[in-house]
Amino acid sequence: MTVGEDEVPWSINVSRRIAPGDALIFSTPDEDHVHGFGELEGWAHFSLRIQAERIFRADCFVTNRATLDPEDAQRGRGAGIRFQPILLSGSPVSPENLIGAGAFARGLHYGGLITPGWYRLSVECDACRKDFQLQSFHAGMMDVDYMYSDSGLHTLIIDPGEGSGYPRIDGLTDEARRAFEARLPRAPDETAFRYYNALRCPHCRAPFFDYAKFPEDRRTDYYGHSRFGVAETVWTWTDPAGPAEPARSEPERPGQLDPERVFAARNNPRINYVGVGAVALLSLLGFILAGVIPTESTRNYGAYPLLGWSWIAVSALLIAILLRRARDPRSQLEISALGLWVRGTTPALIPWEEITGTSLYGLPRGGCVLRVALRNPAILQRTAVTSGFAALEGKVSGGDFGINPRLWDRSLDEIVEAIAFFRPGLAPIE
Repeated sequence: MTVGEDEVPWSINVSRRIAPGDALIFSTPDEDHVHGFGELEGWAHFSLRIQAERIFRADCFVTNRATLDPEDAQRGRGAGIRFQPILLSGSPVSPENLIGAGAFARGLHYGGLITPGWYRLSVECDACRKDFQLQSFHAGMMDVDYMYSDSGLHTLIIDPGEGSGYPRIDGLTDEARRAFEARLPRAPDETAFRYYNALRCPHCRAPFFDYAKFPEDRRTDYYGHSRFGVAETVWTWTDPAGPAEPARSEPERPGQLDPERVFAARNNPRINYVGVGAVALLSLLGFILAGVIPTESTRNYGAYPLLGWSWIAVSALLIAILLRRARDPRSQLEISALGLWVRGTTPALIPWEEITGTSLYGLPRGGCVLRVALRNPAILQRTAVTSGFAALEGKVSGGDFGINPRLWDRSLDEIVEAIAFFRPGLAPIE
Protein backbone atom coordinates (compact mmCIF):
# COMPACT_ATOMS: atom_id res chain seq x y z
CA MET A 1 0.00 0.00 0.00
CA THR A 2 1.12 3.57 -0.70
CA VAL A 3 0.45 6.64 1.45
CA GLY A 4 0.52 10.13 -0.05
CA GLU A 5 1.78 13.27 1.65
CA ASP A 6 -1.73 14.73 1.80
CA GLU A 7 -3.01 11.66 3.73
CA VAL A 8 -0.84 12.27 6.83
CA PRO A 9 -1.68 11.67 9.66
CA TRP A 10 -2.68 8.18 8.62
CA SER A 11 -3.41 4.83 10.25
CA ILE A 12 -4.72 1.41 9.30
CA ASN A 13 -5.17 -2.03 10.83
CA VAL A 14 -4.58 -4.92 8.45
CA SER A 15 -3.97 -8.67 8.71
CA ARG A 16 -1.71 -10.84 6.52
CA ARG A 17 -0.63 -14.47 6.64
CA ILE A 18 3.12 -14.95 7.21
CA ALA A 19 5.54 -17.88 7.16
CA PRO A 20 8.99 -18.41 8.76
CA GLY A 21 11.60 -16.38 6.92
CA ASP A 22 9.13 -13.82 5.59
CA ALA A 23 10.01 -10.14 5.86
CA LEU A 24 8.18 -6.84 5.93
CA ILE A 25 9.50 -3.99 3.78
CA PHE A 26 8.82 -0.35 4.65
CA SER A 27 9.78 1.76 1.63
CA THR A 28 10.51 5.48 1.87
CA PRO A 29 11.81 7.78 -0.89
CA ASP A 30 15.29 7.47 0.63
CA GLU A 31 15.62 3.73 1.34
CA ASP A 32 13.92 0.44 2.13
CA HIS A 33 13.67 -0.81 5.72
CA VAL A 34 13.49 -4.61 5.86
CA HIS A 35 12.34 -6.44 9.01
CA GLY A 36 12.09 -10.23 9.22
CA PHE A 37 9.53 -12.15 11.27
CA GLY A 38 12.01 -14.80 12.40
CA GLU A 39 10.40 -18.13 13.26
CA LEU A 40 6.86 -16.73 13.48
CA GLU A 41 4.07 -18.02 11.29
CA GLY A 42 0.32 -17.60 11.16
CA TRP A 43 -1.66 -14.40 10.88
CA ALA A 44 0.12 -11.09 11.54
CA HIS A 45 -2.29 -8.37 12.64
CA PHE A 46 -0.67 -5.00 11.93
CA SER A 47 -1.26 -1.55 13.36
CA LEU A 48 0.38 0.96 11.00
CA ARG A 49 0.49 4.71 11.75
CA ILE A 50 2.10 7.83 10.32
CA GLN A 51 1.93 10.65 12.85
CA ALA A 52 1.58 14.32 12.03
CA GLU A 53 5.24 14.71 13.10
CA ARG A 54 6.18 12.47 10.14
CA ILE A 55 7.06 9.43 12.26
CA PHE A 56 6.04 6.00 11.01
CA ARG A 57 5.19 3.46 13.73
CA ALA A 58 4.24 -0.17 13.29
CA ASP A 59 3.35 -3.07 15.57
CA CYS A 60 1.98 -6.50 14.84
CA PHE A 61 0.60 -9.39 16.84
CA VAL A 62 0.88 -12.88 15.40
CA THR A 63 -1.78 -15.52 16.14
CA ASN A 64 -3.18 -18.61 14.42
CA ARG A 65 -6.46 -16.88 13.58
CA ALA A 66 -7.36 -14.62 10.66
CA THR A 67 -9.12 -12.12 12.94
CA LEU A 68 -7.57 -10.59 16.05
CA ASP A 69 -9.27 -11.05 19.39
CA PRO A 70 -8.16 -8.07 21.58
CA GLU A 71 -8.12 -10.45 24.55
CA ASP A 72 -5.32 -12.43 22.83
CA ALA A 73 -3.06 -9.36 22.69
CA GLN A 74 -3.80 -8.41 26.30
CA ARG A 75 -3.18 -11.88 27.68
CA GLY A 76 -0.19 -12.77 25.53
CA ARG A 77 -1.86 -15.51 23.51
CA GLY A 78 0.45 -15.02 20.57
CA ALA A 79 3.65 -13.10 19.81
CA GLY A 80 4.01 -9.38 19.27
CA ILE A 81 6.58 -7.36 17.35
CA ARG A 82 7.20 -3.64 17.74
CA PHE A 83 9.12 -2.29 14.77
CA GLN A 84 11.61 0.52 15.19
CA PRO A 85 9.94 3.84 14.28
CA ILE A 86 11.07 5.48 11.04
CA LEU A 87 11.63 9.23 10.84
CA LEU A 88 10.28 10.43 7.52
CA SER A 89 11.22 13.50 5.52
CA GLY A 90 9.86 16.59 7.27
CA SER A 91 10.11 15.13 10.78
CA PRO A 92 11.29 17.69 13.39
CA VAL A 93 13.80 15.08 14.62
CA SER A 94 16.84 14.33 12.49
CA PRO A 95 17.67 10.61 12.12
CA GLU A 96 21.37 11.47 12.49
CA ASN A 97 20.71 12.78 16.00
CA LEU A 98 19.37 9.38 17.08
CA ILE A 99 22.33 7.27 15.94
CA GLY A 100 23.34 5.38 19.07
CA ALA A 101 20.52 6.83 21.20
CA GLY A 102 18.74 4.86 23.91
CA ALA A 103 15.52 2.88 23.74
CA PHE A 104 13.14 5.63 24.87
CA ALA A 105 14.76 8.23 22.60
CA ARG A 106 14.27 5.89 19.64
CA GLY A 107 10.60 5.30 20.48
CA LEU A 108 10.98 1.60 21.27
CA HIS A 109 9.26 2.05 24.64
CA TYR A 110 6.85 4.66 25.99
CA GLY A 111 6.89 6.23 29.44
CA GLY A 112 3.89 5.17 31.50
CA LEU A 113 3.03 2.24 29.23
CA ILE A 114 4.42 -1.24 29.80
CA THR A 115 5.93 -3.13 26.87
CA PRO A 116 4.52 -6.63 27.50
CA GLY A 117 6.99 -9.48 27.81
CA TRP A 118 5.48 -11.24 24.80
CA TYR A 119 6.46 -8.35 22.50
CA ARG A 120 9.86 -8.45 20.85
CA LEU A 121 11.52 -5.42 19.25
CA SER A 122 12.62 -5.45 15.62
CA VAL A 123 15.38 -2.85 15.15
CA GLU A 124 17.71 -1.74 12.37
CA CYS A 125 21.45 -1.18 12.72
CA ASP A 126 22.52 2.42 12.14
CA ALA A 127 25.65 1.24 10.31
CA CYS A 128 24.97 -1.89 8.24
CA ARG A 129 21.15 -1.32 8.05
CA LYS A 130 20.44 -5.00 8.81
CA ASP A 131 17.58 -5.87 11.14
CA PHE A 132 17.77 -7.89 14.34
CA GLN A 133 15.40 -8.67 17.19
CA LEU A 134 15.63 -7.85 20.88
CA GLN A 135 13.74 -9.04 23.95
CA SER A 136 13.24 -6.55 26.77
CA PHE A 137 12.62 -6.63 30.50
CA HIS A 138 11.50 -3.87 32.87
CA ALA A 139 14.42 -3.51 35.29
CA GLY A 140 12.43 -1.19 37.55
CA MET A 141 9.54 -3.61 38.03
CA MET A 142 11.95 -6.53 38.50
CA ASP A 143 14.03 -4.42 40.91
CA VAL A 144 17.28 -5.27 39.14
CA ASP A 145 20.14 -3.54 37.34
CA TYR A 146 21.62 -4.57 34.01
CA MET A 147 24.83 -4.18 31.99
CA TYR A 148 26.07 -5.18 28.56
CA SER A 149 29.33 -6.95 27.78
CA ASP A 150 32.36 -5.37 26.10
CA SER A 151 31.40 -7.29 22.97
CA GLY A 152 27.90 -5.79 23.15
CA LEU A 153 26.37 -9.23 22.53
CA HIS A 154 25.51 -10.36 26.07
CA THR A 155 23.42 -8.96 28.91
CA LEU A 156 23.92 -9.26 32.66
CA ILE A 157 21.01 -8.89 35.09
CA ILE A 158 22.12 -7.90 38.59
CA ASP A 159 19.83 -8.99 41.42
CA PRO A 160 20.34 -6.73 44.49
CA GLY A 161 19.61 -9.69 46.76
CA GLU A 162 17.60 -9.72 49.95
CA GLY A 163 19.97 -7.78 52.21
CA SER A 164 20.39 -4.03 52.53
CA GLY A 165 23.30 -1.94 51.34
CA TYR A 166 23.13 -2.56 47.60
CA PRO A 167 24.93 0.36 45.89
CA ARG A 168 22.75 1.68 43.08
CA ILE A 169 25.18 1.87 40.20
CA ASP A 170 23.96 5.15 38.70
CA GLY A 171 24.85 6.90 41.98
CA LEU A 172 28.44 5.62 42.27
CA THR A 173 31.59 7.61 41.54
CA ASP A 174 33.66 6.44 38.57
CA GLU A 175 36.15 4.76 40.90
CA ALA A 176 33.46 2.99 42.94
CA ARG A 177 31.68 1.88 39.77
CA ARG A 178 34.88 0.35 38.35
CA ALA A 179 35.41 -1.50 41.65
CA PHE A 180 31.85 -2.80 41.43
CA GLU A 181 32.33 -3.89 37.82
CA ALA A 182 35.51 -5.77 38.77
CA ARG A 183 33.42 -8.15 40.92
CA LEU A 184 31.07 -9.11 38.10
CA PRO A 185 31.22 -12.45 36.29
CA ARG A 186 32.46 -12.66 32.73
CA ALA A 187 30.13 -12.91 29.74
CA PRO A 188 29.86 -16.23 27.84
CA ASP A 189 32.40 -14.83 25.33
CA GLU A 190 34.77 -13.94 28.25
CA THR A 191 34.35 -10.18 27.83
CA ALA A 192 33.61 -7.91 30.81
CA PHE A 193 30.29 -6.34 31.78
CA ARG A 194 30.35 -2.56 32.32
CA TYR A 195 27.66 0.02 33.12
CA TYR A 196 28.23 2.25 30.06
CA ASN A 197 28.87 -0.54 27.56
CA ALA A 198 26.86 -0.45 24.36
CA LEU A 199 24.43 -3.05 23.11
CA ARG A 200 25.79 -3.81 19.64
CA CYS A 201 24.54 -5.04 16.28
CA PRO A 202 25.14 -8.82 16.03
CA HIS A 203 25.97 -8.45 12.32
CA CYS A 204 28.63 -5.72 12.20
CA ARG A 205 29.24 -5.00 15.94
CA ALA A 206 28.40 -1.29 15.56
CA PRO A 207 26.93 0.20 18.77
CA PHE A 208 23.12 0.36 18.73
CA PHE A 209 22.46 1.70 22.25
CA ASP A 210 25.71 3.72 22.52
CA TYR A 211 25.77 4.76 26.17
CA ALA A 212 29.28 6.19 25.96
CA LYS A 213 27.85 8.71 23.48
CA PHE A 214 24.51 9.14 25.32
CA PRO A 215 25.27 8.59 29.04
CA GLU A 216 22.06 10.35 30.05
CA ASP A 217 20.05 7.71 28.14
CA ARG A 218 21.75 4.96 30.14
CA ARG A 219 20.41 6.46 33.37
CA THR A 220 16.85 6.76 32.04
CA ASP A 221 16.59 3.49 30.08
CA TYR A 222 14.92 1.36 32.73
CA TYR A 223 14.32 -1.41 30.19
CA GLY A 224 17.18 -3.83 29.64
CA HIS A 225 17.54 -5.77 26.38
CA SER A 226 19.16 -8.87 24.99
CA ARG A 227 19.24 -10.54 21.61
CA PHE A 228 16.01 -12.44 21.08
CA GLY A 229 16.37 -16.08 22.09
CA VAL A 230 19.67 -15.54 23.95
CA ALA A 231 19.39 -16.00 27.73
CA GLU A 232 20.76 -13.29 29.98
CA THR A 233 23.31 -13.99 32.69
CA VAL A 234 21.93 -13.34 36.20
CA TRP A 235 24.20 -12.49 39.14
CA THR A 236 23.16 -11.81 42.74
CA TRP A 237 24.98 -9.05 44.59
CA THR A 238 26.24 -9.75 48.10
CA ASP A 239 28.24 -7.77 50.60
CA PRO A 240 31.91 -7.56 49.49
CA ALA A 241 32.91 -9.34 52.71
CA GLY A 242 31.12 -12.49 51.52
CA PRO A 243 31.27 -14.48 48.26
CA ALA A 244 28.95 -13.57 45.42
CA GLU A 245 26.50 -16.15 44.16
CA PRO A 246 27.54 -17.82 40.90
CA ALA A 247 26.03 -16.56 37.70
CA ARG A 248 22.95 -18.32 36.35
CA SER A 249 20.81 -18.02 33.25
CA GLU A 250 17.10 -17.63 32.58
CA PRO A 251 15.97 -14.58 34.57
CA GLU A 252 12.58 -14.24 36.19
CA ARG A 253 9.97 -13.09 33.66
CA PRO A 254 6.53 -11.52 33.93
CA GLY A 255 4.10 -14.35 34.52
CA GLN A 256 6.67 -16.22 36.65
CA LEU A 257 6.90 -13.67 39.43
CA ASP A 258 7.61 -14.39 43.06
CA PRO A 259 4.22 -13.67 44.76
CA GLU A 260 6.12 -11.98 47.59
CA ARG A 261 7.66 -9.35 45.30
CA VAL A 262 5.85 -6.08 45.99
CA PHE A 263 5.73 -2.66 44.33
CA ALA A 264 5.16 -0.11 47.12
CA ALA A 265 4.42 3.62 47.25
CA ARG A 266 5.14 5.64 50.38
CA ASN A 267 4.65 9.23 51.45
CA ASN A 268 7.22 11.60 49.97
CA PRO A 269 8.69 13.53 52.93
CA ARG A 270 10.03 16.38 50.79
CA ILE A 271 6.70 17.09 49.10
CA ASN A 272 4.84 16.95 52.41
CA TYR A 273 7.34 19.28 54.13
CA VAL A 274 6.99 21.73 51.22
CA GLY A 275 3.23 21.55 51.82
CA VAL A 276 3.80 22.35 55.51
CA GLY A 277 5.75 25.46 54.54
CA ALA A 278 3.12 26.58 52.06
CA VAL A 279 0.26 26.15 54.56
CA ALA A 280 2.27 27.92 57.27
CA LEU A 281 2.68 30.93 54.97
CA LEU A 282 -1.02 30.93 54.15
CA SER A 283 -1.87 30.76 57.86
CA LEU A 284 -0.45 34.29 58.21
CA LEU A 285 -3.60 35.48 56.46
CA GLY A 286 -5.58 34.11 59.41
CA PHE A 287 -3.49 36.09 61.88
CA ILE A 288 -4.07 39.20 59.78
CA LEU A 289 -7.85 38.63 59.68
CA ALA A 290 -7.90 38.02 63.45
CA GLY A 291 -6.02 41.27 64.06
CA VAL A 292 -2.97 39.60 65.61
CA ILE A 293 -0.85 41.00 62.80
CA PRO A 294 -2.10 44.56 62.30
CA THR A 295 -2.45 45.95 58.81
CA GLU A 296 -3.83 49.20 57.43
CA SER A 297 -7.01 47.38 56.42
CA THR A 298 -7.72 45.99 59.91
CA ARG A 299 -6.87 49.34 61.53
CA ASN A 300 -9.33 51.17 59.28
CA TYR A 301 -12.12 48.59 58.98
CA GLY A 302 -11.60 46.32 61.97
CA ALA A 303 -10.58 42.67 62.34
CA TYR A 304 -12.55 39.49 61.69
CA PRO A 305 -11.69 37.30 64.71
CA LEU A 306 -14.08 34.42 63.93
CA LEU A 307 -12.94 34.10 60.33
CA GLY A 308 -9.28 34.60 61.23
CA TRP A 309 -9.15 32.03 64.05
CA SER A 310 -11.12 29.54 61.93
CA TRP A 311 -8.55 30.00 59.16
CA ILE A 312 -5.73 29.41 61.69
CA ALA A 313 -7.41 26.27 63.05
CA VAL A 314 -7.84 24.76 59.60
CA SER A 315 -4.21 25.62 58.75
CA ALA A 316 -3.00 23.97 61.96
CA LEU A 317 -5.00 20.84 61.14
CA LEU A 318 -3.53 20.69 57.62
CA ILE A 319 0.00 21.18 58.98
CA ALA A 320 -0.53 18.34 61.48
CA ILE A 321 -1.77 16.02 58.70
CA LEU A 322 1.15 16.88 56.41
CA LEU A 323 3.70 16.44 59.22
CA ARG A 324 2.23 13.05 60.11
CA ARG A 325 2.39 11.98 56.46
CA ALA A 326 5.97 13.22 56.09
CA ARG A 327 7.08 11.15 59.11
CA ASP A 328 5.09 8.02 58.24
CA PRO A 329 7.40 5.39 56.65
CA ARG A 330 4.64 2.86 56.02
CA SER A 331 3.48 1.77 52.56
CA GLN A 332 0.42 3.64 51.30
CA LEU A 333 -0.08 1.38 48.29
CA GLU A 334 1.16 -2.10 47.45
CA ILE A 335 0.89 -3.97 44.15
CA SER A 336 2.02 -7.56 43.68
CA ALA A 337 1.27 -10.71 41.72
CA LEU A 338 -1.53 -11.37 44.20
CA GLY A 339 -3.44 -8.09 43.92
CA LEU A 340 -3.66 -4.45 45.06
CA TRP A 341 -3.94 -2.74 48.45
CA VAL A 342 -4.39 0.96 49.36
CA ARG A 343 -4.11 2.13 52.97
CA GLY A 344 -7.38 3.51 54.32
CA THR A 345 -9.35 2.41 51.27
CA THR A 346 -9.08 -1.36 50.94
CA PRO A 347 -9.40 -3.31 54.20
CA ALA A 348 -7.14 -6.04 52.82
CA LEU A 349 -5.40 -7.02 49.60
CA ILE A 350 -7.90 -7.07 46.71
CA PRO A 351 -7.20 -10.07 44.42
CA TRP A 352 -6.85 -9.25 40.74
CA GLU A 353 -9.91 -11.38 40.04
CA GLU A 354 -12.03 -8.83 41.95
CA ILE A 355 -10.79 -5.91 39.82
CA THR A 356 -12.59 -5.45 36.50
CA GLY A 357 -10.52 -2.58 35.09
CA THR A 358 -8.74 0.73 35.57
CA SER A 359 -8.96 4.10 33.84
CA LEU A 360 -7.52 7.59 34.15
CA TYR A 361 -9.73 10.52 35.12
CA GLY A 362 -8.48 14.07 34.57
CA LEU A 363 -8.75 16.53 37.44
CA PRO A 364 -10.25 20.01 36.85
CA ARG A 365 -6.97 21.76 37.75
CA GLY A 366 -4.66 19.32 35.99
CA GLY A 367 -3.27 15.91 36.81
CA CYS A 368 -5.04 12.57 36.84
CA VAL A 369 -6.48 10.04 39.25
CA LEU A 370 -6.35 6.32 38.57
CA ARG A 371 -9.82 4.87 39.06
CA VAL A 372 -10.17 1.18 39.91
CA ALA A 373 -13.39 -0.71 39.11
CA LEU A 374 -14.42 -3.61 41.38
CA ARG A 375 -16.85 -6.48 41.00
CA ASN A 376 -18.13 -5.75 44.51
CA PRO A 377 -17.55 -2.14 45.69
CA ALA A 378 -18.98 -3.08 49.11
CA ILE A 379 -15.59 -4.52 50.08
CA LEU A 380 -14.10 -1.01 50.26
CA GLN A 381 -13.17 0.29 53.69
CA ARG A 382 -15.31 3.31 54.66
CA THR A 383 -14.36 5.34 57.72
CA ALA A 384 -16.36 8.07 59.40
CA VAL A 385 -14.43 10.64 57.37
CA THR A 386 -14.93 8.94 54.01
CA SER A 387 -18.46 7.60 54.42
CA GLY A 388 -19.98 10.96 53.52
CA PHE A 389 -18.38 10.74 50.08
CA ALA A 390 -19.15 7.06 49.50
CA ALA A 391 -22.67 7.53 48.09
CA LEU A 392 -21.60 10.35 45.77
CA GLU A 393 -18.53 8.42 44.63
CA GLY A 394 -20.68 5.38 43.92
CA LYS A 395 -23.09 7.39 41.75
CA VAL A 396 -20.31 9.12 39.81
CA SER A 397 -17.97 6.18 39.31
CA GLY A 398 -20.11 3.11 39.76
CA GLY A 399 -18.44 2.08 42.99
CA ASP A 400 -14.86 2.69 41.85
CA PHE A 401 -12.19 4.15 44.09
CA GLY A 402 -9.40 6.50 43.10
CA ILE A 403 -5.61 6.45 43.52
CA ASN A 404 -3.97 9.88 43.58
CA PRO A 405 -0.22 9.61 44.29
CA ARG A 406 0.49 13.36 44.30
CA LEU A 407 2.09 13.24 47.79
CA TRP A 408 3.73 9.82 47.36
CA ASP A 409 7.23 8.83 46.25
CA ARG A 410 5.88 7.01 43.18
CA SER A 411 4.35 8.68 40.14
CA LEU A 412 1.05 7.76 38.50
CA ASP A 413 3.01 6.46 35.49
CA GLU A 414 4.95 4.08 37.74
CA ILE A 415 1.74 2.81 39.37
CA VAL A 416 0.15 2.19 35.96
CA GLU A 417 3.31 0.36 34.88
CA ALA A 418 3.24 -1.79 38.01
CA ILE A 419 -0.38 -2.80 37.41
CA ALA A 420 0.38 -3.57 33.77
CA PHE A 421 3.45 -5.58 34.80
CA PHE A 422 1.57 -7.84 37.20
CA ARG A 423 -1.77 -7.94 35.35
CA PRO A 424 -1.37 -6.58 31.77
CA GLY A 425 -5.08 -6.72 30.92
CA LEU A 426 -6.02 -4.23 33.66
CA ALA A 427 -3.88 -1.25 32.60
CA PRO A 428 -3.38 0.66 29.35
CA ILE A 429 -0.59 -0.85 27.29
CA GLU A 430 0.82 0.08 23.91
